[in-house]
Amino acid sequence: MAYKFLIVSENDKPSTGYDIQSNSYNPSKVYRHGYGVKVNVDGKLTLIEAAETAVHHYQKKFPQEKPFAIRGVRADTFFDVVDLQKSLQDSFNEDETVIVTVDRRPNYTSPVPGLMKFLVRLSFIHVVHVAFVSLVVIFGVRNRFAIGKVIQQVYGL
Repeated sequence: MAYKFLIVSENDKPSTGYDIQSNSYNPSKVYRHGYGVKVNVDGKLTLIEAAETAVHHYQKKFPQEKPFAIRGVRADTFFDVVDLQKSLQDSFNEDETVIVTVDRRPNYTSPVPGLMKFLVRLSFIHVVHVAFVSLVVIFGVRNRFAIGKVIQQVYGL
């Protein structure tokens, strides 16, 4: 049977999805960025297998995109379907849209923690450097005559 799948990013915040002009609910208007696909799958497949099939179909169509990680399956009501081992036909009718939530960047690591670590180390080095220079200046101003004598002795002036 042909089921409708809507592949959406897990970061995409759903809106109400209610179309005022037609006074009806439209799942494709719920998410700002989504890709709708109609896939012929066996209704006896589990929800996770059907979602993998839909994502595989999408990735065959767009091979340049990075592989997705499936995060969940939702119905039109926005609630995640808890039992992903249930069969597709037990959870959805053929006219309902199966919303597959995916992570578009599953292996992405943010550069922010590394930058923060670098900035903390840099600020520590800066504090130590300022303290050292301040001590040298204070010592030099207080003992400028003694430092002058030491320099004269060292260089034989």
